[in-house]
Amino acid sequence: MELIDADIRRKLVGKKSVVIKPNLVSTNRQLAATHADSLRGIIDYLGPRWKGPIFIAESSAGNTFDGYRTSSTTKS
Repeated sequence: MELIDADIRRKLVGKKSVVIKPNLVSTNRQLAATHADSLRGIIDYLGPRWKGPIFIAESSAGNTFDGYRTSSTTKS
C-alpha cells in the first residue's frame, strides 16, 4: 500500500468513512476467504492516515460471523 500511498491519500480527502470489503466466500475453507492478517495490514496502514470510522462490510455464502471468527485459521 505504501507504493500507492499518494493515490490512497487523495481518495480519502473529503470522505466520511472507509469501507473495507473482504471476501468470505467460504466460512470453513480459509483459502476461499480474505485472511485476517490482510485486514489487519489495511487497518495498520490506515491508522496514521485516517481518523474517521472504518467499516468492514461482508456477507458470506455461509454464516458471516463464523467467517469472521475463522478467517485467521488454516482449515483446508
